[in-house]
Amino acid sequence: MTKILFSLFAALFLFSCTQKKDNNEAAELNQLAGKYIHLGLAIGQYDGDFVDAYYGPDSLKPTGPKAAVFPKDSLLKATAELKAAFTSIATVTTSDTLRTRANWIGSQLTAFERRIKIFSGQLSSFDEEAAELFGTKAPTNTEDYFKALV
Repeated sequence: MTKILFSLFAALFLFSCTQKKDNNEAAELNQLAGKYIHLGLAIGQYDGDFVDAYYGPDSLKPTGPKAAVFPKDSLLKATAELKAAFTSIATVTTSDTLRTRANWIGSQLTAFERRIKIFSGQLSSFDEEAAELFGTKAPTNTEDYFKALV
């Protein structure tokens, strides 16, 4: 009976430690998500096509005056740092939910980087831009493929 109780207590202890770790990771992810929104809104101050609508708290909106010149380098740096933080969480978490969320926001930050570059006139090939903005690429099919369809 003592072995069963000890095993039960050990399992409960391990479960509670895992829950606490997941809660800490979730809190960190939520804090980073706030920075992600703040960054997106900051980009939107310059690029009118970047943010369609925002209905969240005013505390996440950028404060202070907008710079006279588009701050490409500082925005790219902030995006890269934030993306690294999300990648770090995705790498160490044991929670599939947190990993999926962190990876998705990381992909969105890749799109942020590309949009910043596009807005500043730094264009790439269609395939590169499609991959970075939308996570996809245009299919390449042979003429025989289309003949078979017809």
